[in-house]
Amino acid sequence: MSRLMAMVILADRAARIPADRLLATLGPARASLLGDGAQAAGERMLLRLDGRIFVIMRIDRPVPDGSIEAAAAQAYWWPEAGQAIRRQAAHLIVAPMASADATAVAESVAMARSLTALLATLVATMPSAIAVHWSASEVLQPASGMAELARETLPLSLWLDVRLVPGTGQAVGIAVRGLDAFVGRDLVMEPTVALPPATLARRAIDIAAYLLNAGPVFQDGDTAGISPTERIRVRFGTWPGLPAPVYRLTLEQADAGRPGAGRR
Repeated sequence: MSRLMAMVILADRAARIPADRLLATLGPARASLLGDGAQAAGERMLLRLDGRIFVIMRIDRPVPDGSIEAAAAQAYWWPEAGQAIRRQAAHLIVAPMASADATAVAESVAMARSLTALLATLVATMPSAIAVHWSASEVLQPASGMAELARETLPLSLWLDVRLVPGTGQAVGIAVRGLDAFVGRDLVMEPTVALPPATLARRAIDIAAYLLNAGPVFQDGDTAGISPTERIRVRFGTWPGLPAPVYRLTLEQADAGRPGAGRR
């Protein structure tokens, strides 16, 4: 199974997967059911969507390990998350069945887009849906925002978690989690005072988006930047608190110009 997976958090323990409504909303050109008819009970189903196979499993209890509560506590973009998630009574596990070329970044991104569309359709057809949890990034987003996210080419606010990393004195860095599910590494902009945190976060997001489009093109020791006058050194390594290997990016020379990213 692919490393890309998600959960839909439900307030109704008796909620069932609405197979007919799901298919009608997605449309016959995109989606069809697979399997032996077990999906009729609304407990489990296999779905072919955009040529990829996804499994949806209903679990009639809350997520047991505290991960949803932890994600809600970290969801600074959703102040009501903690209160909302206290209503959870059941959840769906939604995941693609990995294809032979799922290790290719372009295929992983396409698979993630299909998964995002499926999640948006599920919450739109299940009134008890509270939130969506994207496992690789540990991001929790409200069900009400999924339709908008599914329209984005790269819904980075679901796929990636972007956090401040404190440094020495006034220095601040940026950690990006969830990128490893696509390119095998997360990303850290090491703490610096050369750029304000918002600009540094924009750099990190731009470079993450560049990697999602171009693949893992950086080699250990490469430089990246938005212009010939900016230099960001790329090193392979690890970072405290991030379980995956990372790109450690050190800002050696800053340029406050327009956003973007490139390999040099």
